[in-house]
Amino acid sequence: MKKHFIFILLLVVAGGNTLIAQVPKSITVKPGIVLAKQKWESVDNTYTEDNKYLEGMYVGVNLEFFQHKYFSMLAEGGFTMKTCNKYYSNKSLDYVYLAPMFKARLEFGSFIPYIYFGPRVDFLVTKSFELVMPFEYLSKVIFGLTYGIGLEYRFMPFAVVIGFHHQYDFTNAYEVEGTVASQKSFKYNAYVISLGMKVYFKKRDRKSAHFL
Repeated sequence: MKKHFIFILLLVVAGGNTLIAQVPKSITVKPGIVLAKQKWESVDNTYTEDNKYLEGMYVGVNLEFFQHKYFSMLAEGGFTMKTCNKYYSNKSLDYVYLAPMFKARLEFGSFIPYIYFGPRVDFLVTKSFELVMPFEYLSKVIFGLTYGIGLEYRFMPFAVVIGFHHQYDFTNAYEVEGTVASQKSFKYNAYVISLGMKVYFKKRDRKSAHFL
């Protein structure tokens, strides 16, 4: 399993560096809310989702590259605040993430529906859980996958974007090895709803339905 996580990390870093080395076609800032709940693993290796989804703050920023008529690439980073519902609802695990992603879309005049997906790495940036659970058992890095859908309404050189995506985690957010407790680890299951603004860096080519 460790080899798979190393591969994902290298993919994220290499993909991000490759995209940043290119000239971006646009930038998007998309604030929103994240709905998350914990999926706990018991000592018998069974999973249970704990309590209900609770909301937190989300902010994402991405640069878009290689923008052709039907596809492009994204270099995205952001912040997610995932509320703790196992102990205290006013506590949260806060992460910054990096994610290179593939994007496919169709253009219907000013309306552009799209889908996107790619690997993701989360980095823990808070210690607010230290009084709730032992901080040393919290994973400082989480590997996962992001995939979602969105709709863009374009009025050059700007666009309004609304999106919905799922943050699926491959690795645990919290894990105690060899514990005798009934529950020893959990992963987060998180959904994000966002509404933001996009700015294009180049004017639209009148002879083409896409950007060069």
